Amino acid sequence: MSRTLVASIGVLLAILSAAHADSGGSRLVSQVEARRYGLERAWFTQVSLDSARGRVSDFTYFVSATQKHAVYEVRYEDRKQAFSERDTDRFGDLLGKEAAEKQAKAFVEELKLREIEAQIETIEVPEITLYVVTDRAVLHAIDAESGRTRWTTVVGNRNYPTERPGVNEKFVAVLNGSALHLLKRDTGEMAWVREVDGVASAGAALTDEYVVVPTFTGNVEWYEIGETRTLPKISRANGRVLIQPIVTPQSVVWSTDRGMLYVARTTQRPRYRMEAKQAIVSQAAYASPGKILAASIDGCVYCLTDVSGDELWRFSAGEAISNSPTPVGDSVYVVTDKGSLFCLNLDSGTEKWSVPQVKRLLSVSKDRLYCLSLTDRMSILDAKTGGRIALMGAYDADFFYANAKTDRIIMATATGVIQCLRETELQWPLVHLNLKEAEQQQRRPEIKQEGLEDAKTKPAAKPAAPAQADDPFGGGAAPKPAAGGDADPFN
Repeated sequence: MSRTLVASIGVLLAILSAAHADSGGSRLVSQVEARRYGLERAWFTQVSLDSARGRVSDFTYFVSATQKHAVYEVRYEDRKQAFSERDTDRFGDLLGKEAAEKQAKAFVEELKLREIEAQIETIEVPEITLYVVTDRAVLHAIDAESGRTRWTTVVGNRNYPTERPGVNEKFVAVLNGSALHLLKRDTGEMAWVREVDGVASAGAALTDEYVVVPTFTGNVEWYEIGETRTLPKISRANGRVLIQPIVTPQSVVWSTDRGMLYVARTTQRPRYRMEAKQAIVSQAAYASPGKILAASIDGCVYCLTDVSGDELWRFSAGEAISNSPTPVGDSVYVVTDKGSLFCLNLDSGTEKWSVPQVKRLLSVSKDRLYCLSLTDRMSILDAKTGGRIALMGAYDADFFYANAKTDRIIMATATGVIQCLRETELQWPLVHLNLKEAEQQQRRPEIKQEGLEDAKTKPAAKPAAPAQADDPFGGGAAPKPAAGGDADPFN
């Protein structure tokens, strides 16, 4: 074979390899590719599963309000160095908070001897965990900042469907078939297992006192965490509850396929209900302080006060909405089913800007939005204007997690390869949640409102003059149930 022919074949193979990578053949985003867009791959990991049988089925991303660690960051000239209480000494033992601070101060003194000015900034980094469940009933707890697996356990029968985990500061609740499993969050140790009365229709939610289980009949069952021998309390709803409820600092919120949004206290007492014209097929969202956001197939976004249910504003997008609203700072981001991304003012509901060709919002940083385009490529937008900054390649990922809690970009394959991207300058996570509010609520019992303890569920109050859209409580027959099951945040 001539050298010319060999060289030609080599060039052809290189071209085909490059084309394969550009078309999404790469399972991991390379560091070179990421840095072209101001990103870096923070970590990647492989979930333990049999790729011939098992597949990743769902995720829960949990940011703890009480578990955190201190980092002392020394900034000098154009550089910085971090000293964490989770660092280890030469014997492999954790430094601890005092030793880490001592090391940071010693480093500053060393810099002063070299006539270099330095400052210490104390950063509290919350514990963030990614809970991954497979269709073989295996639950993984992964450190969402390092990719290290904290623990792995089997929950129930491998042949039964396993729902999305519900998490609070102490426990993880997982439904496997008709069995409800409650595990200790720190270790994965089983606390108890019990059968649910109804047929679970979505993942469970957790308050401090109850595991909240939605069912196909419309009933929501409340199981006491501290007492397994009592019968569950029942909250009834109009329609099927096909979506995992959410828990706010003061309430539990769930919706039905008949357009009803129900809000109850975390102790099961009902607060109020709201009715949209069509089905609500995505989870509601909580915006601090005290706002609940819900989107409906009728094309409207509703903003209510958490405790009273008063409607603060309503925005009509003119297109069906199946994605949850994403509140970040003073903005709310809404993606419609036709690919329009709206940025709204959180206080008034007025539109700031809108752009087309967006399938899903993946994460929000200080100045950027990271979205999945309609062509399944990652699009980077300017947070202030919505203008496109860059369009990244298509990647071989089956799941793109819609992260409304931090700036991290989470991608995964069905066979268990998970990777996390972050901006190069953001070594520590940018948390969009009000952790102080959540932490205070952990320490404060719910305040009883006089005259409401025995009250029945009341409709949410209507605004004096809605700015947009028709009254959602208008007449007409109840809409038909929406097809499909629980809304998947990875679609």
